Amino acid sequence: MQNYLGILLYKNWLESRTKFFSSVLIIAVIIFFTINRSEKFISDYSANYPAKHLVFTQYVWVLLYKGYLLTMFIFSCFIFGLGGLMHEKQNGSALFTLALPLHRKLLFRSKIIVAIIEMVLLAFVPVVLIPGLATIYHFTYPLKDALLFSFLMSTGGVLFMILGVFLSLFISKELVVPTVGVGIMVTLFFVSKFPFFKPFNIFNYMTGAGYLSNDNFLFQNGINWVGTVACLVLGSSFYFIIEKILLRKDF
Repeated sequence: MQNYLGILLYKNWLESRTKFFSSVLIIAVIIFFTINRSEKFISDYSANYPAKHLVFTQYVWVLLYKGYLLTMFIFSCFIFGLGGLMHEKQNGSALFTLALPLHRKLLFRSKIIVAIIEMVLLAFVPVVLIPGLATIYHFTYPLKDALLFSFLMSTGGVLFMILGVFLSLFISKELVVPTVGVGIMVTLFFVSKFPFFKPFNIFNYMTGAGYLSNDNFLFQNGINWVGTVACLVLGSSFYFIIEKILLRKDF
């Protein structure tokens, strides 16, 4: 069984590595260009709004952890959720895979394991780039805070990745799934603005909102552990629901 799992993990990696490296490249470019223009942006902002003080760490949070970086990361989570048996059904190879002496559970779990590993690795790319580039451009960014933000992104990203898997069960065309996912993401963003839904705002969780200092937008009150547990429990629950659906699905 372990030999089969290793082979399946490698197979899923070969199928998804292009998506993974493309996401890493895009996120690296986003981080580089954002930090590259940070000095000029902060200088211009201070000149236009002398009464307000914009620090580098706040700039990083607004434009990256709450902005471009978060958006691209969530989109990548949807992408990582694609593939597996549903993709093989579309290109006509699903019956061949199912003819192998392997349980559907193993096929599905190997795909999820690879997707989670890729998602976590992608979430921690900023840990290397942001503090490193900040030093090059004569700023500082605490490694501890970069690690915490990446942790929140990866745990929150589980829900979006699992949602991508769920959508792929019912949408045959792979390119449509991320489009629908983005629509859901935008809907969640606006719905979360209503007072009743604010405690369940996944974006606030992933950005650390409510746990940051108002002065430098770095963590001062730990992180939202209740949100972390909620994300992992919901993600696990949806995983088992999807697995049950997949076991009964006709290919």
